[in-house]
Amino acid sequence: MRDKGIDNLIISGPSGYPISVAKSGSEGPNILKLHAAGTTHNADAETIRRLGEEGEVWAPSLFDLIASCQHRGIKSPTIGDMVNEFSSLELMNRNKKTGLVTDSWGADFGWEYAARNRREVEWMVAASPTGWPLGRSLTDWIPEFIRMMYDASRTPQEIQKNDAGTDPLMQQFRKDKASVLHGILNLAANSDSRDVFPRVETSVVMLRGVKDRYIPLYSTQRIAASLSHAGVAIVSPHGHLWPGFDREQLIRPVVQLARSTSGSRSPS
Repeated sequence: MRDKGIDNLIISGPSGYPISVAKSGSEGPNILKLHAAGTTHNADAETIRRLGEEGEVWAPSLFDLIASCQHRGIKSPTIGDMVNEFSSLELMNRNKKTGLVTDSWGADFGWEYAARNRREVEWMVAASPTGWPLGRSLTDWIPEFIRMMYDASRTPQEIQKNDAGTDPLMQQFRKDKASVLHGILNLAANSDSRDVFPRVETSVVMLRGVKDRYIPLYSTQRIAASLSHAGVAIVSPHGHLWPGFDREQLIRPVVQLARSTSGSRSPS
């Protein structure tokens, strides 16, 4: 189904499970758009449309990829399992160069995809990137997650005041904190990407909201220090960069990077 420049596709996964994918554009490099945990793949429709002006955009539902893995009998899918599931769909023209645009948790998928496809992926723009595989133990990270859960009890007015915008992840927490906590911690605990950053060779631009209370500053700094080619840009006055912040600040580096590529890979 097509909606204002976006094709909403349903693709059968390896086991036949339906995987939702939003697509926009047809010319230029591949752009893989990866959503945050508190949103859906097509929630940020305006950004997908804008990115479609710069390349051929593919925005899969990461939740459908998890469900597809589980449908095949993988009870606790890892990020690596999700990447395998997406790659098996063979949606993108692999002869074209690829850029990644990620929101928050979507960066975990992005890191692993970039590490596994080093010749294909040329650049990555990550808004408020997560990075569980930092060599830190899960128990080291849990206190931060508990603080996030505590923050979820704040009122929308408090969120507006402190984070300069509404917060979809916090709204999701309020609805069902137990299942969200279990799902995300289970994925983190089963991550097979602990060594991912040294394997990412692409150019990375990370955007961080100046008021971000959910991803620690040292996490962003450690990710940047672990990558070969990375820069961090501070975005004001925002907190965690959910869909709804000034998306032109996300699209600007994408345009620069996408237009610096020819759209196709050099033959090996």
